[in-house]
Amino acid sequence: MIRKEALRLNFPEEAIVDLEECYKKLISYKNFDTDFEAVRDKIFNGKDRSFAENLKEIAEAAQVNRYASDMVILLLCIPYLKELYKKHDLDESLLYETMSDLRCKLFECKSVKGVWGNFVAYWYGEFFRLTRFKLGRLEYEEITFKPSRYTNIVKNGDPILTCHIPSEGPILEADVIASLKKAYEFYPQYVKDGILPVACHSWLLFPPYKGRVFKEGFNIYAFASLFDIVEYDSNDKYSDLWRVFNIEYSDGCLSSLPEDTSLQRNLKNFLLEGNLMGDAYGILLFDGEKILTKNM
Repeated sequence: MIRKEALRLNFPEEAIVDLEECYKKLISYKNFDTDFEAVRDKIFNGKDRSFAENLKEIAEAAQVNRYASDMVILLLCIPYLKELYKKHDLDESLLYETMSDLRCKLFECKSVKGVWGNFVAYWYGEFFRLTRFKLGRLEYEEITFKPSRYTNIVKNGDPILTCHIPSEGPILEADVIASLKKAYEFYPQYVKDGILPVACHSWLLFPPYKGRVFKEGFNIYAFASLFDIVEYDSNDKYSDLWRVFNIEYSDGCLSSLPEDTSLQRNLKNFLLEGNLMGDAYGILLFDGEKILTKNM
């Protein structure tokens, strides 16, 4: 039952086989149908991310791996999402482009947790509630603009689009512009005086990385240069460490971090020098053809 959707999303055969085994165990759990219906309702109709706790309870009751179980249940929700897309006159092609995020998370889970699955299932409420869509290279959703120091076009309290960057390879400026053009057409309600403002809250925009971790000439350097940075912060939690090194932070791990890529080497050196990781909130302005905030 899940194979059809997994194949449509280009999951590797090895992953599909493992997920099918998990599915068999899930459906043999006597309360699965009832529990699935309940969690599906919360995923589609809830107002928060509390459904993630229900997903955990299902995996524990069925005695299966939590991450594999979460991915199986998300795949099982796709046919219901198709009906919702039809109801709102949205193309099925948009659905599969948007849900390709599952493939990104599949590989992240395998790299970080060692299992084919999904370890951030809480992230998917917005996908199933039709508030997050993928248009080319970037994903978009509406948020409330909060920074009070920025007053160009948008101000504190205004609705605004924010973008997310799925981990599906290089982030090229041409692909970003192509995506923004799609967003410009898809979200006309956010265009103000011919300008589409797009926010981004990401570790990729953290100013101390620029020129040190992300060297000039890096695609990430170019991406960060598209935004005006409104605010940024550092912390000692290393919560984004896995995004670069495919491992989660533990005491004493910094010195043994892998150095397989230039990004890994640069970030490792940055951290060993005593610097902290961080993230930033930025905004770009797009006029339908070019990015006005580009500051390279």
